[in-house]
Amino acid sequence: MNKRLSFNKLTDRGRWIFVLTEIVVCFVVIYVTALYNLPFHQYYRFMVLLPLYQLGIAYGQTGGITGGILCALLFMPLLRMDKAIAGEEYGLYSAAVMIAFILFFGIFIGYTIGRGRLAQKSVSAISDIVMNIAGETEEKGVMLRLAEGVVSLINAQIAATLLMTDGDSAEWPVFAAANGRSAVTTGWKLAENHPLIWSAREKSALVIHSAADDPRLKKTGTDIPPKPMIITPVESGGVVYGALSAAGSNRSESFTDNDVSVSQLMAGIAASVIHNIRQERSKEFEKLREEQMRDLFSRFVSSSVAEHILQNPDLLKGRWQEVTILVSDIRDFTRISEKMTPEQILEQLNEYFTEIVNVIFEHQGTVDKFIGDCIVAYWGAPAHDAEHAEHAARAAAAMSEKLEKLCEKWIEEGRPVFRSGIGLHTCNVLIGNIGDERKREFTILGEEVEKAMEIESLTKEYNTKIILSEQTAKTMIRLEKLPDRENGALGGLYELKGLDK
Repeated sequence: MNKRLSFNKLTDRGRWIFVLTEIVVCFVVIYVTALYNLPFHQYYRFMVLLPLYQLGIAYGQTGGITGGILCALLFMPLLRMDKAIAGEEYGLYSAAVMIAFILFFGIFIGYTIGRGRLAQKSVSAISDIVMNIAGETEEKGVMLRLAEGVVSLINAQIAATLLMTDGDSAEWPVFAAANGRSAVTTGWKLAENHPLIWSAREKSALVIHSAADDPRLKKTGTDIPPKPMIITPVESGGVVYGALSAAGSNRSESFTDNDVSVSQLMAGIAASVIHNIRQERSKEFEKLREEQMRDLFSRFVSSSVAEHILQNPDLLKGRWQEVTILVSDIRDFTRISEKMTPEQILEQLNEYFTEIVNVIFEHQGTVDKFIGDCIVAYWGAPAHDAEHAEHAARAAAAMSEKLEKLCEKWIEEGRPVFRSGIGLHTCNVLIGNIGDERKREFTILGEEVEKAMEIESLTKEYNTKIILSEQTAKTMIRLEKLPDRENGALGGLYELKGLDK
């Protein structure tokens, strides 16, 4: 068992040396035992079957036939030697039977066992190379392993792979080249009409017996040595990711059909791996993008609304939409801030914004923007809300209550208090992504936004906390109509006194 294992681990050259040494040793023993006419010397001749068996297993029919012929020739002198020493004379028929038996044994072993072992060896080699290709996580590594594997499997002199990239095909580089001793990544740039680029573009394979004489390659004007070539696209599912070429066979003058099949098989496997790598990369990109979008939206809407938007991306398309706008501004903020340090201002303002934004989110609103100490929010978009006016009004009342609690806390801490005015206006606005590629934001636009800001500014004049436009007024809300004045386009205004429970 150990001998077989060690024999299998030898290189091709090592196996030949090992078997030839065995043959020499066997025939030395055979001739010495025959020369001295030792007992049972006739049986020692069967020792030669061992190296014959090993040759058949290792090299199939080629090994069996070669070993059989070699051993038959070495047996020829032994026939005359037996006659001289033991007086035994082999007739032509007996000699022919012995030689035929040796030849038959070698061929039989090579064809039956050796052929299967060679097939198993080939499958094992393909399996190892496939695992190497599949184990790569980068497209460059896949192409490098493909070039290495093809050189090994079909015994080519050199292989090269072309990796397709987005953009002009003239910039596609030859990415990996292998010659059986080493494999390297390269940056060679190919001419636009090079056979590798042609194969990738046309999704077509070329099998060439003499590249220098092939008319298809002469048309490209490419200087190619007179070697057999296999050129095949690296393709999976109709998508081409590059091309593979193998040139020069170390076994014969041209490549066999089996070599072509193996090359195409390896190219297809490499294409599948690249496809999976790109799919995985795309999934990771989409996942990262979704996380970034969720994080971005979560700053302006509640987490449930953000999830709804991500599941319905059409909501982000530009459109006219009826919404209810809420504008909240801190009164006399400039005067208050003059008595505070910058650190104190930012700390208290951020605390205020945190609490107020939480209230907006709790009522399914969307924060549009911060303008200094002013908050602009709206209801009814991006996610549809049939009761956006009521939800906005309830949020306004809750914001006013939250500010009262904050003021009580700030008074105990010896800090200044904030007073705010809130304006609500229901209207049609243009909503969508605004900006350029460097900075975009989902926002509302239109004259009606300015009206909402103007309504908020009137809270100070009317000395009230919350004012609603006539369009926002609802029957379930307890309202008090404010005195008529020259409101222009604003129309009737109402003070929010409370909400029906």
